[in-house]
Amino acid sequence: MRIILYILLLSTCSLPSWLLAETIIRYQVTGIKGETLTNVQTSLQAAKKSLTAKKSDGLAEADIKRILYDNDSLIKTALQPYGYFNPTITHGFKQMEPNEWQLSYKITLGAPIRLSQIRVRVKGDGSNNTDMQRWRKAFPLKVGDVFNNTTYENGKQSFFSVANQEGYIHAKLVKHTVTIDLNSYTASLRLIYDTGPQYFYGPINLQKTRLNNSFLRKFLRIKQGEAYSIPRLLTAQRNLSNSGYFSDVSIKQGKVEATSKQIPLALSFTPIKKMQYLTGLGYGTDTGYRGQLGWNWRLINSHGQHASTYYNLSQIGSSFGTTYYIPGYDPINEQYALSANTASYKTDAGKSNLQRYGVLFTKNKGRWQFMYGVSYQQEKFALTGKANQKANLLMPAVTWLYLHTDNALKPNYGERISVNIQGADKHALSDVSFVQYRVEMRALIPISYRNRFKLESTIGGTFTDNFDLLPLSLRFTAGGAQSVRGYAYQSLGPAKHLLVLSAEYQYRVVGDWFGSYFQDAGNAFNSDQHIDLKRSQGVGVVWQSPIGTMELDYAQSLTDPSKKPMLQFSMGGLL
Repeated sequence: MRIILYILLLSTCSLPSWLLAETIIRYQVTGIKGETLTNVQTSLQAAKKSLTAKKSDGLAEADIKRILYDNDSLIKTALQPYGYFNPTITHGFKQMEPNEWQLSYKITLGAPIRLSQIRVRVKGDGSNNTDMQRWRKAFPLKVGDVFNNTTYENGKQSFFSVANQEGYIHAKLVKHTVTIDLNSYTASLRLIYDTGPQYFYGPINLQKTRLNNSFLRKFLRIKQGEAYSIPRLLTAQRNLSNSGYFSDVSIKQGKVEATSKQIPLALSFTPIKKMQYLTGLGYGTDTGYRGQLGWNWRLINSHGQHASTYYNLSQIGSSFGTTYYIPGYDPINEQYALSANTASYKTDAGKSNLQRYGVLFTKNKGRWQFMYGVSYQQEKFALTGKANQKANLLMPAVTWLYLHTDNALKPNYGERISVNIQGADKHALSDVSFVQYRVEMRALIPISYRNRFKLESTIGGTFTDNFDLLPLSLRFTAGGAQSVRGYAYQSLGPAKHLLVLSAEYQYRVVGDWFGSYFQDAGNAFNSDQHIDLKRSQGVGVVWQSPIGTMELDYAQSLTDPSKKPMLQFSMGGLL
């Protein structure tokens, strides 16, 4: 971000940004870089704005000279937060055009102010608190460091984060001084904090709901007698709000108990409707017209178990399924799911009719999600132009998913990596033995507010002694609006292995609308000794809507230029 800000500010200095009547002033600053340069440029631009507001009759050479030297004090002030109090500034100015001037400043920073003494004291009930002492020892400035005001302010304020976590909710900064000696180029810091009394959680009363009280308390993660932490209390409220059982969660504090310093809490809830019904109509190039009917039974019993059922219908097929969800011991991060579904579809690759029954355990840990499951699948299928076949498979599977982004629905940046491994053994209720992996990687890389890149890659492989027995749903295909664009859905393959690469440049036109240019390459293939990648390119329109990213692309095959260009539409997550 500092590099981007530096480029933006430098370009601001080099372009005519403020007309002083009919006079244009440009600044050139050399000899410094990084945060010091950014702060100096920002100060000069602010001064120019102020001058613009006051001056309306143009500027003569005498005015330019006065501005040149008056800016010395601005530059010195801008450098002081970084420990430089005695810089040497060399001036210069020249007239570029009749109404255009360039003012140049060559800055030599000189010796910085270094810290000779740091005294940080914590008094009050928390003076001997372990976390308080750890914070004091870890103060970000040390004796001998160059004095940096930004680091000092951040360190000074970080005390209150620790205090609020430890129950010292009335902690305050009693004294803070910075003494600078320009004779020795040293500075001393003095900070005195008073933690005040320590407070604790009192009795936690939950409004009666259809959910078991002990189940609800698993979302709280706070107990009576623990240090009163406002951040942990907000986390508890957020956990309950995100549980899916309530539309609103309210927490009220009671009167502080004078002796024990305990603060009682009362939680009240607004439950959501027990049943939720879903309907939807849409269109995708890969599926044609499609519709969905479904319902969610949001609360089945007092242990938070719930279920969902859906029916999807499109021009290439239909699917029906139901899933029963059971919260784990840690319901915030753990969940079991029992599922049954059936699907029937027909594409360029062939046709399939399958039933699948499965058990899945999901665990979230930070940015990671781990999924372990086993499913039993019965499938009748036929490759295009081939005879009908059938396969029964018992398949254990594991999936690891990593997601880092600022917003899962409308990301501005992020990366996503998923790894799936599954297989079967013909000696364990299966008609064929195989092991299969699939790795997907996506990255959204912002360059500036208007410019960004989206990179994607998918790699897959199958290892089996009898590929001919593997059902269609487990064979790799490529092509379509979310694969190799310019080729029809699942028109490449089916085959043992898969490789798809995509690079897309997106330019923000207005709001959440982007124009894009992309190149794709990929194919499904049977031999890793010969990979015939199909390449395509095109342009598109991208809309990050409130319900997901929609993209309309015009793609042309580069490998097969005789193929007609395709207009393809997709909707889904950007990452």
